[in-house]
Amino acid sequence: IKTGMFGLGRRVGLDLTNNDAKDNNGFSSLFQEQVTAISPIYAAPELFVEWDKNPLEFDVFSAALVICQCLFRFLDERTDAGFHQQLVSEENCDLDAWLARELSSTIRPLGLEEGLEYLASRPGLWQLLKHMFHPNPQRRISSQEAYQTFSSILLMNSDTAETSSSSTTTAEPSFQFDDGSFFASVLVSLDTCDLLNDPEVEDEASQQTMTNESSTNAPSFTRMPPITLPRPLHFVATFDRDESLGLVLSEVDDGEDDAGASADNVEEIMEQWKWATQNAKLGEVFIKEIVPGGQAETMGIFDVGDRLRSVGELPVGEGGFERAVELLGGQPQSAKTVVLHFDRKSRSATTEDSDAFMCPPHLAKLVDQGAWSSKGRRKAQEDAFVLHELHSKQNADYACLIAGVFDGHGGMAASKTASQLLPSLYVTEMSESNDAPKALAAAWDLTCHTYRNGCDGENGECIADYDPIEGILFAETGSNDLIAGTTAAAAVLCLAPSNNDGIVGVERVTILNCGDSRTLLIGPSSDDDSAQQKSRGKKSVIYFASRDHKPSDQLEADRLEAGIKQGLDYSLPQCSLSRWWITCGDYQYAVSRSLEGSFATSKGLVSDPDIVSFSMSTTKSEERIIAIASDGLFDVLDNESVGRELLHMRQTMNISAADAAKNLCAMALQKGTPDNVSVVVIYLD
Repeated sequence: IKTGMFGLGRRVGLDLTNNDAKDNNGFSSLFQEQVTAISPIYAAPELFVEWDKNPLEFDVFSAALVICQCLFRFLDERTDAGFHQQLVSEENCDLDAWLARELSSTIRPLGLEEGLEYLASRPGLWQLLKHMFHPNPQRRISSQEAYQTFSSILLMNSDTAETSSSSTTTAEPSFQFDDGSFFASVLVSLDTCDLLNDPEVEDEASQQTMTNESSTNAPSFTRMPPITLPRPLHFVATFDRDESLGLVLSEVDDGEDDAGASADNVEEIMEQWKWATQNAKLGEVFIKEIVPGGQAETMGIFDVGDRLRSVGELPVGEGGFERAVELLGGQPQSAKTVVLHFDRKSRSATTEDSDAFMCPPHLAKLVDQGAWSSKGRRKAQEDAFVLHELHSKQNADYACLIAGVFDGHGGMAASKTASQLLPSLYVTEMSESNDAPKALAAAWDLTCHTYRNGCDGENGECIADYDPIEGILFAETGSNDLIAGTTAAAAVLCLAPSNNDGIVGVERVTILNCGDSRTLLIGPSSDDDSAQQKSRGKKSVIYFASRDHKPSDQLEADRLEAGIKQGLDYSLPQCSLSRWWITCGDYQYAVSRSLEGSFATSKGLVSDPDIVSFSMSTTKSEERIIAIASDGLFDVLDNESVGRELLHMRQTMNISAADAAKNLCAMALQKGTPDNVSVVVIYLD
């Protein structure tokens, strides 16, 4: 762990500082030169020492950190720093809250189960650690009492009480050997798991029918002209707070027409402003001008008329320009960056009052789309989403909409890479093939190969960001051997003009799934329900749901077993702490398919996707909703609940797709999801 010696019956100091911390690193201007912080990986939050007088200062908080490091195998600087960050910064030193979070995570260190088994055989040790981690130092257990209690716990577990008694004191600690109801329930679940889930025959048959649907039944305009680079409809931008944003923000004022007044192409910018804001609501804030040479222009992703949705995770809504200024000015003083969430009007947008959207060949009209993402209780946002439209170079009426959610784990390198590469690679594949399922599969395969090839080098770009001086690891867990991974759920909607009036219709929907993020096709129940709807119940609102790739799924277990029979070094699912996992080296994964590094892939965590394609002419309901979300939503809401909430928001409350996505994220957080949450919502008629 760190160089040091443990003595019997006496306190021994360990080397808890690092060389970077000892140089005071700017502390001399604030404190005495001899005063420095112990490495925050080990120190209590309030602890400072005078290293020339008390170099071996060591308190029970630090001791508890070292004990947990041994218990749960946080034996390198990265994993230990990650534990410190999660416990202190994110869970306010609540050990139960930290454990609950670890149990619900997608990936966790292998040592967690072994540590819990050790604690189970030593009643009272978990409670002692909780007392040692108390955030208030005045209420924290004393070093003497902690040592007495620790000795008593070991004595109770020892087969030779006489040998152990020589190292204990005669004082009786005022301590209850009760680890609490939560920890007791965790221990009960150590060897308890549900049986592997059998796949639903109806779902499998329905998916197979959709996948093999004959292309001869497709409308005559299946072939699309070449398409351009993706145009994001919802996106997040990170700005440096030390510099101006380089944006002129404004509400819409019918009396003003000075958009882009300082630019050379004033007329073009004014037309863009009027088109983008023609349906704006009172109090909404838009980009009116992009300042030459500013941060925004350097990014190259902004258009006049883009709408400001939120500052950080705080929505601007219809609060007006004053609200936007208030949120921008209210950022924490220590923050070096500010994150802004924008959306923009689709070039395929149509008027809501048209009654021609169901004309032959019975296409579904794209009405609205929106997305939202929240990091929730997590310190870092590891999710990513895409919502891009792809237009033909030759004919603006022909287009595609690609939407997706990528749930990262072990860092954001994989989710960020996948969200950036997949839309562009799909464009390339579609220019060579008019088969959307094949193009999407090829684009995903190339995305995975590109990521793995980049990770297999020694540049460390796929490992979570880490600051060894501050002891901060911006990920769930991390080590030098852990490569960031991601799930993927994506849908491609092929758009085409449905009549001479130019109404845009959705011809086909192609859905890709790899992992446990999920895509739903939702609609009001009727007598003509699909096979999947009927299999879920008479009143089901779920027309289609993608299949989660989890170790608890029997199809996944069969796939892994077949790989072992073929001589592959795959791992079989194992039950641990009431969930099924796949072990890869020192880590356990709660997914059986996802984009991972080469090592995890070799253990059976492949990135092979399920791809389903079907014509919208097969759907009977006049109103459909496509929802794509990370498992942070589905951990607390089932499919039916999500479907009914979305139908209620659209039909009864007349809420936009963007606000519906935001509301679902808020509902998941209210219900206690410990994960990041990302949702994309698409309205169809």
